[in-house]
Amino acid sequence: MIFKQETQILKCTFEKEHFSKVKAAFKDRWPVVYIIEDDEKGQAYIGESTNICTRICDHWNNTERRALKNIYIIFNLKSASNLNGNLNCSKELEHYAS
Repeated sequence: MIFKQETQILKCTFEKEHFSKVKAAFKDRWPVVYIIEDDEKGQAYIGESTNICTRICDHWNNTERRALKNIYIIFNLKSASNLNGNLNCSKELEHYAS
């Protein structure tokens, strides 16, 4: 499993004013896995991206996703190019959520 000490999860509310913080934190960290969710509604979107800043803006422009409350960004501290590990993580999360 890819969840080792190098893997971190950043949580913030899914609001446009937080996107600049995400951009500053992730300009050199790619790829990432992310979850946008609203626990009260029981809804979540799981995805992966090599450009989280662009991707969250795309989701913000989607009215269904804009209604979600929190975003969790899962990333690896040591490997900015751990695409396979992140894809495995994304698939596991999607399987778990279904």
